[in-house]
Amino acid sequence: RARLSSMVIIHYKKPVRRRPGKATMYDLVIEGGTIVDGTTAPSFIGSLYLRDGKIARILPEDSASLPAADRLHAGGKIVAPGFVDVHT
Repeated sequence: RARLSSMVIIHYKKPVRRRPGKATMYDLVIEGGTIVDGTTAPSFIGSLYLRDGKIARILPEDSASLPAADRLHAGGKIVAPGFVDVHT
């Protein structure tokens, strides 16, 4: 029996103009997804912040939202920063 699955890989590199003295602005936040980091740590619902094409911060769901130029809601999705599991 064949099993179909889908994978979305995000490569995000949109320049953001930052003004000196303003609050730290992230380029993109992927929010509300289940974060699985590839270690034996338990997964958790949270947000992943990107700046200049790199992961800048990962925060649990109950943290305050930080400013970002773009937002992507990932509720019900797995967010696996830094690795791809080809076995599923």
